[in-house]
Amino acid sequence: MRSAILVAALVHASFASAIEKKAVVLPGANPDAPFSSAVWTGDFLHTSGSLGSVPGEGYSSDIKAQTRQTFKNLTRTLEAAGSNLSRVVSVSVYLTDDRHYEAMNEVFRETFSDPASAPTRATVRTDLAAPAGFIEISMVAVREGVELRRITPEGWRPARQGFAYGVLAGETLFVSGLVSSDPKQGGFVNGDIGEQVQRTLDNLGAVLEAAGMSYSDIVSNKIYLRDGRDFSGMNEVYRAVFPEPRPARATVRAGVMHPDARMEIHSVAVKDASRKTAGDAQAGATISPSVIAGGRQFLAGMTGRDSDGYAPGDVKAQTRQCIARLKATLAAAGLTLDDVVESTVYLTDIRHFSDMNEVYRELVPKPRPSRTTIGTALMSPEALVEIMFIADASK
Repeated sequence: MRSAILVAALVHASFASAIEKKAVVLPGANPDAPFSSAVWTGDFLHTSGSLGSVPGEGYSSDIKAQTRQTFKNLTRTLEAAGSNLSRVVSVSVYLTDDRHYEAMNEVFRETFSDPASAPTRATVRTDLAAPAGFIEISMVAVREGVELRRITPEGWRPARQGFAYGVLAGETLFVSGLVSSDPKQGGFVNGDIGEQVQRTLDNLGAVLEAAGMSYSDIVSNKIYLRDGRDFSGMNEVYRAVFPEPRPARATVRAGVMHPDARMEIHSVAVKDASRKTAGDAQAGATISPSVIAGGRQFLAGMTGRDSDGYAPGDVKAQTRQCIARLKATLAAAGLTLDDVVESTVYLTDIRHFSDMNEVYRELVPKPRPSRTTIGTALMSPEALVEIMFIADASK
């Protein structure tokens, strides 16, 4: 077992000794895959999105079987990296069908049966690259020795789905995907988009306060909107709540699990007095191009728009421009694409997966970051791809 882990956790020779990023490659993995199985940066391990395929056999037609297999595949990755499920602090779940939600929850509670070690979680409906796949999951885990504290605001009921509202790992707070709910009394608080956003951000503020933080400590937000027409209404409330300079952010259209929820927000906060922003931003902007805190650079989701607009219908050109913009934002912090540890790719049409990969492989150097790629609509009708990075800024 020890020798297998040593073989699996390959630290590529191309790393300079000053770089903390360490890629984990499982035995038998495609050496030209567009992503690493997982990547360590400092105390944090970022896994790629994993599906519920049984090696050599394929996919079951049962969502519970696929979910169990997905966790089994991720456990193998964690073990190869010298970690385990008890160190997982954040889980992102992507389902192709809302009707699979309760069955997935059953397996999730079975997998994380001890509330004292439950991770945070966000779950949305998207398209996946594998036609037979019902579920994709990515994770963030933390090294042994880093203190973990589960965060529950005073008076809040435990989440019936089995996840933690927040997990504080050292000075980094991972927050579950939050909606316009009433965690004290239970139930959903309905209303128009402005009312739902305000209630959702109030819930986020309560988790931050319970962890000894505030909105100014948020470094990155992922926002999922059920209806893209709510974008401007969401932004109006968002700008009033978050102080400048605001967090990095990606906003996409995806299915939120509660049938009445118009949006969900999935957040990361870092307590760091040296926090700063980097990249080309204008005063009053709704998002920062990137936030640097806790030895990491959190980059906003960027689309393939240049000074002439979007290359119409050309996902390769848009992917190239997208990565060029991200590269420039990395450079503003003195970093390069070699420093990227995690990537999230949003495609408006999952059938563009191969074309996006062709450009991604060409431009993103080995050992490549972990990556999750999902199909979901973007805020601009002309945008075909959006990419969000996290990079190691510790050197």
